[in-house]
Amino acid sequence: MIGNIYIPPENSVYKVPDAFNELEQEFLKFSVEYKYILLNGDFNSRTSRDVEYIEIVHSQHDIVDTDNVDILNNLELYDMSKVRCSMDTSKNSYGNMLLEMCKNNNIIILNGNGDKEGKFTCRQASVVDYFICTYDFLCFVVNMYVQDFSKLFSDVHSPLILSLNFEDGIEEDVHIAENSVENAREVKRVQKWDVEKKNEFVEFIDKDKISDLVAELESVDSNLLSQGKINEVVKKLTAYILDAAENVLGTYNASQGSRTGEKMGKKGNKPWFDKQCCP
Repeated sequence: MIGNIYIPPENSVYKVPDAFNELEQEFLKFSVEYKYILLNGDFNSRTSRDVEYIEIVHSQHDIVDTDNVDILNNLELYDMSKVRCSMDTSKNSYGNMLLEMCKNNNIIILNGNGDKEGKFTCRQASVVDYFICTYDFLCFVVNMYVQDFSKLFSDVHSPLILSLNFEDGIEEDVHIAENSVENAREVKRVQKWDVEKKNEFVEFIDKDKISDLVAELESVDSNLLSQGKINEVVKKLTAYILDAAENVLGTYNASQGSRTGEKMGKKGNKPWFDKQCCP
């Protein structure tokens, strides 16, 4: 799964509130089915040479968590150093958010590793354009580098090149992707929220399933909670909510685009969601 990213600068009038929260939620949604994920583009994030993973210190008393990847001690398998190189020694708040997202989700920044020099990517003064990928995706990476700036490609950005080699080991993911393409025309989307149906919506949610999910959560030891378990719970809860929404609000075929009569416009506050709802 490859995603192209653009996040407006943090001091821009086009700044998107909670951009990284939205990005991480999208990532988590896709990571349920795909473990090979690559994101690339202009993140407008300056990360200096700070590490983007959590160092795991083992002791003889540790309880092994198979879902926790010891990235630090495995980077050498992919000819990557433990500390990224970067000509950009500055950081901004977006950079901190990107690093935090990487740490939370076992995501690796290829800049400064794939290209050993960590070259500037913008105005020959900063690194804001990245290739980042899941730890599992590293096995496909051959090399990555930043080309010299050319006005032919951009007014301020340098081209980034990533070479990949796909051979074996991804049959299952390819099969899922092919099925997704074949069934794209059959994907359903839930109709727009109708505040007048809120009581019916609440009543339709399966209370027994919610109770079972609560009991399941209460039985989990928080000290042993893994990312896989979190994804499993989120997936179940999402399914319960969507089931109620589909039955109460109805659905439409995504291949038909926007619903008849619906106008495209600037997104703003809605009766059921505004900025106060954001975490």
